[in-house]
This record gives sequence, C-alpha cells and structure tokens, in this order.
Amino acid sequence: MFGKGMTVWILCCMIVPLAMAAPRTVLYEHFTEDECLYCAQVSTAVDGFRSGHSRNELAVISFSIRGDDPVPDGINRLDLYGLELTPAVVGDGLDNLEPMPIDQSVLESHFNSRKNVSSPLTIDVFQDSDTQYRIFLAAESAFSGSLVVVAYEDIEHLGNRYQCWARQFLTPYYGESISMAAGETREITKQINMQGGWMASNMGVVAYVQTQTKDSSRRFRGYEAFQAADSRASHTNPTPTPPMETPTPAATPTPSVTDFTQSLDLNQTMFHGGDRFVLEVNSTNGGSAPVTVDQYLVLQVLDLFFFFPDWTQELGFAPRTYQPEDTLEVILDFTWPTGAGSFSPIYFWLVATMPDTFDLACEPDTVEFGYAD
Repeated sequence: MFGKGMTVWILCCMIVPLAMAAPRTVLYEHFTEDECLYCAQVSTAVDGFRSGHSRNELAVISFSIRGDDPVPDGINRLDLYGLELTPAVVGDGLDNLEPMPIDQSVLESHFNSRKNVSSPLTIDVFQDSDTQYRIFLAAESAFSGSLVVVAYEDIEHLGNRYQCWARQFLTPYYGESISMAAGETREITKQINMQGGWMASNMGVVAYVQTQTKDSSRRFRGYEAFQAADSRASHTNPTPTPPMETPTPAATPTPSVTDFTQSLDLNQTMFHGGDRFVLEVNSTNGGSAPVTVDQYLVLQVLDLFFFFPDWTQELGFAPRTYQPEDTLEVILDFTWPTGAGSFSPIYFWLVATMPDTFDLACEPDTVEFGYAD
C-alpha cells in the first residue's frame, strides 16, 4: 500500500491537467467565389498560410459562396458575420482581416496574436470510416456556445490546388447549442453525405465551438471561436486502448501463458469526497510452475498516461513473479478528498507481457471511473 504522499501525488496527476489552459488551435474562415477582384490572390495567400503550419496549430475552412462549386449555406455563414463582399477572411470568429487583398504576412501576424489565447476546452476530431467522424470535447472550464462541424476536401479547382475546401455543413451553419461543465467530456458523431465526384481519401472535418452572441465591444462584432480542431491533425484517439505496442496478428492474440490470468478490481466507479478508493490486481496462476511477467499498470487521464510504479509519463513496468496460486495485490487504498471537482472518464489499464518482450502473458484488463463533488 502506498503512503499518503504518493496518494496525494496521484490525485494531482489526475486533477492538474484539467486546470491547465487548453492549447489553442486558431480558426480561419475564408470566403471566396470564382470571379472577384482579389479572390485568387487571397486564396493563394490562405493556402500558403495553411501549408506553413501544422493542423494542430490552425484550422482553415474555405467557403465558396458563388460560382461553379459553392457550399450550401456558405453565403449564410458570411451573412452571419454581417459581411457582404468576397474575398473575406475571419480569424477566430472575431477579426475581419482587411483591407483586401491580404497576404501571408497579415495572416501570420494575426495567428501570432491569437495562438496563446487561453481556451475553455479542447477538441479532437477522429475519422471512424470514410463518412463517419467523431468529435471529442473536454471542458477545461464551464462554457456555453455553438458547435459548428464542416466537412472539407482538398481539391484541384480551376487549375489550382486548394486545401480545406468546404463541402458540407454537418451542423446548421450557425451551429448547434452546446454547454459543458468544468471537467466534463463528450463525444458527438457526425456523418458526411457523400456526393458524386468527392474523393473520400481527400476528405476531412473541421469542428469548432464559438460564442452564441456577438461581442459588442469590438468594431467587428463577430462570434468568437473558443477552440477548433481538424481531423487531419496529429492526436491520440480517446477510445481506450492499451498505451503500448502489442502484437497485432490477424486473429485475436493468444496469451502466452494459457493458465495465467489477471484482472483489475476497483471498489466503485464514481467517487465522492470521503469515499474509500481501493484498486486491486487479482492474479491466478493455474499452472504448476511460477510465472514471471513485466506488469504494465497505467493511469490514463485524457491523453496523458502515468506508469506504475513511479507514476510518471515515462514508459515503465514492474517485474512480477506469481506462484501457482491466486494472488491479490492492493495497489491503492486511500480516502477520496473533498473539493476535488468533477471529471470522467478516467481509466486504469493492466497489461502483462513476457519478460523483455511485448508478447502478452494474458488478456489485458481495464477499469473506468470518475469523481464528482
């Protein structure tokens, strides 16, 4: 059993990431059409800007509002900001970048002014199939706003290549109302209605959360984008998976030691102040000889993984030898503190491998829990 100091340290690992300011992905909405005075020039600047940054840093959507390839409701999105003319570029929903034509330096300057602004939430977008995308939201602090989800395609248009060319709103153009409490997480699934000529391999999705009312204190009274995400950004899928490489043959992996099993046991799934928290590892060696394994016990909070026994983010394990008997090991036993806030889901993972390999010694196990005031 760990001492009080280690228990407090573990609690900090769970809670501190929720209080950190979420890194901002800056959003740019670019409105264009086939024939206008500066549209081609500004499109080139926007695409060069997009190419010069990772999709974790900025999300760009180019709305064609008139001409050969317009996106439905694109012109309504332009009207939402009270704008009438193209080209137009709106940064983070708040700033109408003008006068036209703008070049890449204007975009870079605006990006540098916005990239360190704190955000009340994080967003990730994950592609589950050619047409299905999953939006994962985690609230750093409470907020209310509108979720906008737009499908795009990287295309060749009129002899030019454009990234993030809007194809379809997966929500109303003004967004869907969404409110979340501090520490809350949510998953939302959206489907693209594929049209003839679209290439699934070139498709992606940008999702963003904006305010529901305009900021009347600014000359351009836009709807501030709190946070944005591009499905082609690099990220970790929140669907629970063991946080280490394991063999992936076509068939279900066969445990290396058929008579050896392990499981996690947590006394509750939701904890409140004053509750006892007990995490145990149950092991059964049904064979006739001792079994030695590398035991990976991992705490997952959002995209952060803490490895037993040191509870750091460095990959770590504990060597264990199990005699031919049933074994119960108490990993954590403490009283949950009051005033910790609320958050879920959190996971413990247990993966036992043969020594010095990633060959499974038995089937992995996981338990899920949360806490609330």
